[in-house]
Amino acid sequence: MNTRILDMTVPEMPGICAAASADPRTTNPLVEQAWRDKLVRETAYFRSQHRRPCPGKELEDWLSAEREVDESLRRSYG
Repeated sequence: MNTRILDMTVPEMPGICAAASADPRTTNPLVEQAWRDKLVRETAYFRSQHRRPCPGKELEDWLSAEREVDESLRRSYG
């Protein structure tokens, strides 16, 4: 399943965008982790909505979302 994430900002940190992390001197690991966590939460939610929510599948959705997001980030940012 391909999930398209349109909002690449971190809600807890307004003004932070995914594209702002290219320079290692300006990379903040907390922002990077918060952004990844947001992507995983949204991806897991959309996975559950796609197959209709059913109790007991939350962990499966979460682990699949983590794999999908990590692979996407590896492809995008190396």
